[in-house]
Amino acid sequence: MQGRAQADALVEDSDAVASIANTGGTDPWVDVSADVICRFMDVLLTRHAFSHRTRTAYSADLQNLDHWMRRTRQRTAITATAEDLHEFFAEQASESTSRSQVRRFRSSARRFYRFLRDCHYRDDDPMATPSSDRARSADARSNLEAAA
Repeated sequence: MQGRAQADALVEDSDAVASIANTGGTDPWVDVSADVICRFMDVLLTRHAFSHRTRTAYSADLQNLDHWMRRTRQRTAITATAEDLHEFFAEQASESTSRSQVRRFRSSARRFYRFLRDCHYRDDDPMATPSSDRARSADARSNLEAAA
């Protein structure tokens, strides 16, 4: 699996791993973040009929985010905050050649952090916006009222 090999290569990046180790190893996901990304991609494959090209792009996006987090924050993508993601997307937008690529970056991250929350790897979703949370709460209230 080529995506797996790329993820393993990022984990083995000695500079990134060394910089996390120098912080005392405070990110408990440092040794397994690539595996979690691969697990997410496996789940995505079984649940959604994305093309091979889309799956490859999502995997590359998440590996890129994980590598960026390791390099700039000395943490993994799994522990990213909303502020970290905002800065990452701003950097991607300045380097990206197309709006569709930036939208795909956001889409892959949105799905990934939803997966992490749903699987109880995280208690929150840093990609959730207050407006989307309000919309979900309103939908939940509507469903409860309809059921009553």
